[in-house]
Amino acid sequence: TATPSILTPADPTPTAISTAESAPTSPSAAAASVGPTTAAEAVAALLALRRECGDESCRAAVTASAVDVPHGPVDASDAVVELIDDYGGVVAVRVTAASVAGVQLVTAVYDRQRWLLRSVVDAPQEPA
Repeated sequence: TATPSILTPADPTPTAISTAESAPTSPSAAAASVGPTTAAEAVAALLALRRECGDESCRAAVTASAVDVPHGPVDASDAVVELIDDYGGVVAVRVTAASVAGVQLVTAVYDRQRWLLRSVVDAPQEPA
């Protein structure tokens, strides 16, 4: 599997991005495509690449370190990524999906000319 190359930082304007609309057809196609224009798009593209990876070495190429990713909205093809905050080189986003229950919080870091996933956690659920 080709090692994905991704994403330069850009405008951190808050926005919600559907990964179903922005997902590349393969990691190599993503490397050849035009980069995202927002931090949320960068994370959406990373999540799409991660879903397409068939092995751990490919998944490791989109993470900053060994990231334990719990099953949830980040795995859904209809994932929607919404920027929470941009800390300048580190972004926090909320990920939801109509097809998967729950909310996940994702952080990504800009390192050596590309964005990488740093952490994925399940968001606490509000009591009913």
